[in-house]
Amino acid sequence: MNWKEFYIALAGGLAFGVAWTVSHYWFTGELTYSGIGATITWIIVRMILSTGKRKKDQRR
Repeated sequence: MNWKEFYIALAGGLAFGVAWTVSHYWFTGELTYSGIGATITWIIVRMILSTGKRKKDQRR
């Protein structure tokens, strides 16, 4: 795991989580904690995809 990749995933996850929460509030009128799940999911998926890309680049 590279810290730079983690920070990129964290920043993207936070932005996605905030956008998710705001859009959910806009459409339903309820403020929930669904953005936390969206943030965690974004970080996990981003880290998995970046690990696969790094392994692919090392094979070349």
